[in-house]
Amino acid sequence: MKSNFNKPLFLKAGDSLHARGPLEWQPGDPPAVRVKVEFTQGGQKVSGDCGNASFACPGNPPCTSEWSFDLDTHGKLQPGDAEAWGEISPAAGGSKIYKWPDKVPLQAEP
Repeated sequence: MKSNFNKPLFLKAGDSLHARGPLEWQPGDPPAVRVKVEFTQGGQKVSGDCGNASFACPGNPPCTSEWSFDLDTHGKLQPGDAEAWGEISPAAGGSKIYKWPDKVPLQAEP
């Protein structure tokens, strides 16, 4: 299982961020996963997750898909670079299976 963030990510009007990225499954990975993210910019942290949604392999591994969801920024994020991390866990429950850090440019939605 591997993932990352798409770049750039877009800040939407009304204080939300559309977080998204690719998912890559390998044989033995769980068939469906959930994603959590956190962004830090200027000492302000914003975190969110996909809630009850899950993301599944569209066939037999190896395969690729994408995760995406909106999270409330509470006005704490602005256009510019943000430190970010993501975490994947099995949708059926269990501990995380993949975690990654990244630096992500944030832009106002066009």
